[in-house]
Amino acid sequence: MSHAEEILLTALYAEELFHGSVIRQEWPWRCGREVDLFRNPIDFRDIELGSRIFTLLEPSCPRCGRRVRAAWSVLN
Repeated sequence: MSHAEEILLTALYAEELFHGSVIRQEWPWRCGREVDLFRNPIDFRDIELGSRIFTLLEPSCPRCGRRVRAAWSVLN
């Protein structure tokens, strides 16, 4: 996947995850700071919720290099 494709997918998934109506992902934090989704490598992790599949964003921390596991919750 190219860098441009990764940024486009990140933008699409971020809109659904941080402003959507079914699930909400918490903004990624690591090493005392918020991790920028558009400046760091992203791993995409799929979860199944009922009959739908959602893709969570798990960026790498720019300081320590570790992946930030996605924390999310279901909205009512």
